[in-house]
Amino acid sequence: MESLLRVVAGALLVGLLVVAGCTPRPSAAALQAVPARSAAAATASVSATATDTSTASDSVQASDSDLDGGQIRDRLTRLPKGEAVKLGDPRRAQILDALRPVVERDLKQPVQFEVSTLRLAAEWAAFSGKPVTPGGGRIDYKKTHYASRIRDGVFDEGVLALLQQRNGSWHVVEYDCGSTDYPGDAWLWDHKVPADLFWQPS
Repeated sequence: MESLLRVVAGALLVGLLVVAGCTPRPSAAALQAVPARSAAAATASVSATATDTSTASDSVQASDSDLDGGQIRDRLTRLPKGEAVKLGDPRRAQILDALRPVVERDLKQPVQFEVSTLRLAAEWAAFSGKPVTPGGGRIDYKKTHYASRIRDGVFDEGVLALLQQRNGSWHVVEYDCGSTDYPGDAWLWDHKVPADLFWQPS
């Protein structure tokens, strides 16, 4: 009978604790375990975040490096527009006079120019054309260091150049003579100059 009374009394006590909203106090071991699990979870979360950030950064870098020619031109057309430098414009003589010594050193002879295009935007100018002799004759490239390229069929007589004005004077930044592969797009992207220096958007 005494044992039965103890069981009933214990059951009543548990019931009262539940109704009152009381819960058993966790042990010291349990209390120590909780911060450890939280710290581990936080570390895992930070690591995951860092990994995700790195992946996002790699994705951005890949998208920048994978631009095709059309996308490059699209970005560059947002820069200031170029204008043609026409005959009689004093800037035309200044630009050609800056380019001439570079071409003459390259071909080892005096030259004049047949200008196909000469365009200007801000401090940048772009030239496309052919060097000719002072009398207007054709350059004999077989007598220049380009002779082997002519024999190999990988030479075009045109000259392409990019110039920049600094402290009031024009300086040749990029120069190409005879390339069969067009270098203009690479120059535009490397120097972030307006795309229509070398071509005019439709």
